[in-house]
Amino acid sequence: MIPLFVVEQFSDIGWLSRRRIWFPIFLIWLILLPIAILLFPIFLIGCVFTRVNLIRGTAACLEVLSALRGLEVEVQKSDQQIFISIK
Repeated sequence: MIPLFVVEQFSDIGWLSRRRIWFPIFLIWLILLPIAILLFPIFLIGCVFTRVNLIRGTAACLEVLSALRGLEVEVQKSDQQIFISIK
């Protein structure tokens, strides 16, 4: 399943303030859908030139998108900390 939300959490190390932001990725998927439809012929031509099976190439792209679910990234700086989680 393609991830639907991204949770981004900011926290200042020196202060006790924490902010958590939820981004609905499914709205971004709706915006990117027409672009994906327009780019599909280029993907098809690329599969033909590289001799990759179209079904396997499409399945690989969908597997990469679905593997993003559960991804967690944590970045620390001397005064701030950022934690990003894809749900």
